[in-house]
Amino acid sequence: MTPLLPLPILPEVDFLLGRRLGRRARMALQEDITRGVYTPLVMTGPHLQRALALDLRYEVLDLGFVGTAVIAVAEELGGRIATSDRRHFGAVAGELGLTLLP
Repeated sequence: MTPLLPLPILPEVDFLLGRRLGRRARMALQEDITRGVYTPLVMTGPHLQRALALDLRYEVLDLGFVGTAVIAVAEELGGRIATSDRRHFGAVAGELGLTLLP
């Protein structure tokens, strides 16, 4: 199974890649998605409802829609999240049974 990328994260990842690593990195991601290295995931109603519930539950952390969307999808699909954001995801990982990679 190819790694899934919830659609809400794509603009953020594109921005961060461009800012930190430049255009080539942004283009490499687009090429990888096009070749099927990653699979974009459309979020459904239950994902969106769970994301909202998580944002309300962890209001003090200000996880935001992208963060809660990632968690909602991860909970359903085995609980693994590839991220460098240990501040936000690390604060909820243990309680929600998530594994943060790498």
